[in-house]
Amino acid sequence: MSLMNQDGDCCCTVDLIDFSSGGCNSESYQDPMIGMLKQKFRSPKRIAFSNKFEQFKSIELEGDDVFDVRISRSCSLIIAVNNNCFVFIDYETLEIKRQVETEEECMYFELEEDYDYCGNDALLINYNRSVSKYDLKQFITEGESCKPIWTYCTGIVTSQPVSVMILDGKKVVVFNEDSCMAFLDTKIGTKLIEYTIKLEGSISGCIEPDRRKPNTLYLFVKEMMRFEYENGNWKSTSFTTDHSNIDGLCMDRVSGVLYFSGYCETKWSISAYTTSGTFIGTHYVICGGFCIDERTGLMYMAESNKISIVK
Repeated sequence: MSLMNQDGDCCCTVDLIDFSSGGCNSESYQDPMIGMLKQKFRSPKRIAFSNKFEQFKSIELEGDDVFDVRISRSCSLIIAVNNNCFVFIDYETLEIKRQVETEEECMYFELEEDYDYCGNDALLINYNRSVSKYDLKQFITEGESCKPIWTYCTGIVTSQPVSVMILDGKKVVVFNEDSCMAFLDTKIGTKLIEYTIKLEGSISGCIEPDRRKPNTLYLFVKEMMRFEYENGNWKSTSFTTDHSNIDGLCMDRVSGVLYFSGYCETKWSISAYTTSGTFIGTHYVICGGFCIDERTGLMYMAESNKISIVK
């Protein structure tokens, strides 16, 4: 729609987009601002993709199976890890832009959004006996020669889950260390001993902070555990599921629904639950890690040697 001035000249053009029909996902509307606008119109009552799991697009990757996937807004990239290699994919075109190898197998990673408060993301990796933090843009540019911002030695040999959360007013890195949850200051990588959570058993799969509430995180130890930090102490609650173990765990920031992938009733699946433990639905698929694009409500799944995008 064009608006004219008094002389009949066109002074501006207004595009009308029908969000309900998915028009903004077309090739004509790939501007990031459109995605941000659509995010404002996502109702908290509508969970991501409404559990239909209809195939939207897929990104085929050569080589080993994909373990995990994330989206970086600052770089407009989809980031995946398969075996010992990070794959960086253009968010708009879905074309592979760069691959960076790691020294050893890395199954888990996380992004710290806006880590420097200048709009840049950081890459967090917990493998090879240490937790390391890298500037994401620098990591992509310099590859294997990139120096970390900091490194904390854990002494644990295998690849372990890692995440970022707001705890007691601080932004912290949370990771698995000797059957407990430990926390690091995100700026300098020093351990914050006063917040350690002792666990009875090993963690299955990922760690997921509550994306809508500080001081709260979820993890799976035989059942889904919720830990909430109050007045200097951790309060734990839990709910049972049909899963015996999980590989991926993610909360939709808009609806607050928890999704996790893993082994359920002799089959691999992704299940959706409320944070109070109410079952919503299950989709049977072999999937490792995954993430939810809060702008569009699409799920990006690490499925065998490809990334499946479902709605």
